[in-house]
Amino acid sequence: MTHKARMANKKLARQNREPASGTWMYKTNRAGEPVKAVKRRITGLGIPIDLGRREDRSMFGYNYLEYLK
Repeated sequence: MTHKARMANKKLARQNREPASGTWMYKTNRAGEPVKAVKRRITGLGIPIDLGRREDRSMFGYNYLEYLK
């Protein structure tokens, strides 16, 4: 699979989800499930994360999140 095809698949997966505009979400795979790194991070922290709070997002790590307009 070429890079262009992979990026098209990712774009299609993002378009199939319907979150509210301007929200932070965990990074997901094409099936819409959180990626393995996100799952490890959630279990590693062991505390509830509120993606609406800047402090929680910063503690969780922005590289595990994506902002959807």
